Order: sequence, then structure tokens, then C-alpha cells
Amino acid sequence: MILYLYASEKWALQIDPESESSSIPNRICLIDKVLRFLGLHRSGFLYYNYTYNIFINQELKEADMRYIKLLIPMPLILVLFFMTGCNNDSKAEDNFSETFSGSFISGPMSTDTNDDGKPASTAALEGDSTFGPVTIESVNEFMEVDPTGMCPPGDIEFTLVRGNFVKRFADTGELLLGTWNSAISCFDPVTKTSETTQTGVFSGGTGQFADATGPIEITFLSTDLVTPGEDGFLFGGTTGTGTGNLE
Repeated sequence: MILYLYASEKWALQIDPESESSSIPNRICLIDKVLRFLGLHRSGFLYYNYTYNIFINQELKEADMRYIKLLIPMPLILVLFFMTGCNNDSKAEDNFSETFSGSFISGPMSTDTNDDGKPASTAALEGDSTFGPVTIESVNEFMEVDPTGMCPPGDIEFTLVRGNFVKRFADTGELLLGTWNSAISCFDPVTKTSETTQTGVFSGGTGQFADATGPIEITFLSTDLVTPGEDGFLFGGTTGTGTGNLE
């Protein structure tokens, strides 16, 4: 394992895939332990460069090419790995993060599965993630409910009926799939904005994500340009963040 220290709190950590844990979640867990041992902290997003098998905490530019190279001995790595463990139980740290933005629009009436006259919405999003640039397509069906106290006074409260997502990572073309299980969305009819928190689970994909499982949670702010009217039509923009624990 080789640690490259750059200016501006940037770093890169190169791993030998044949001599150290091969799974991405375990590598990220191990990286956290090594950095803590050295008195460093993982900040920003964690990028993974497949060509050089290297993890980078922030985007590196030409001006960052000067660095200090440190070789971390294998005995230290083995001690950190086997004494503290890198499992992915419910108390494990999040090893997936993302930011995203894009637009959403109501789908066809055939996506109205609860017959309330309001179809699901589809979102087309782009952003950055632990695994590099990502595009996201998501389908979500919400329904209006009586206030439960989860939203500010005056807001209209919605809960999730059903939802799914597909994430595509540009660097590899791999897909990460998932299902949304629950959500609370608070819509302000004055500002025509909504704040939403949504939770779900990963459910496989392609490549390294073929057997992916684990929880994911996103929060996002949406602005409606066309508010629900006839047949529930709506359109607008959204921006948000997400974290998860790939297992």
C-alpha cells in the first residue's frame, strides 16, 4: 500500500489487489483505518481509479502533481485489518456517497398504481459519487396523506407508494440497482419547493455490484415549475445528496 500526500489536504492511496482485501467496501474500510492510524481523515468524496487501482479523496489537477510518497508496510496493514475487522454490519460506516442534480417529470397514468389520479414521477439525474461520475434514473410514486407532524405547519405531506432506481457509473459502465422502501416529502405550496428524505436498499447490478445489498438514504430539495394539476402532471428540478452502505 502506497500513500501519496498532496497539498490542500488531498491524498491518494494505492492498493495491491492481489495481496490485500479485494472487495471495494473492505478496501474503503481498510483505508479509513490506515488514515486514522496516521492521524489523517477521509474528506470529500472517495474516487476509485480502476486503471491504477488507486483511491483518491478529492479530484486531482495538474497543479497537484507534486506529492510525498509513503510506503505503508504490509505488517501494519494486516494488524489493522485483522485486529479491528472490516465487516459491513449495521454499525459499519457508510462506504458509498453521492451528490446529484437534475430534473423530474410525471410519468404516464399507467404508473398510478394506487388509483389516486397521480402518476409516478421519473427523475433523470447526474452527479458524482464514491465510484466517480454517476447518472441516475429513478421512478417514485407518492401519495398525499393527512399531516403527521413530520412536516412544517402549512406544508403538504406525501409518503412513498413505491420506487426504484438505476445508477450508472461512467468510468466503468457498471450499474447499481435498488428499491425505495419509504420516504417523507414536505411540499410548501407558497414557495413550490419540497424537501424529501428517502430510504431504500441496493438490490444488485452488474460487475462488482452484481450481488450488492445494503441500505441507502438520500435527501433532496425539489422545485416545482409545473405543480400537480390535471392528471397529476408535474415538472421541475432537484438537487441532493445520498449515503449508503454497500455490502
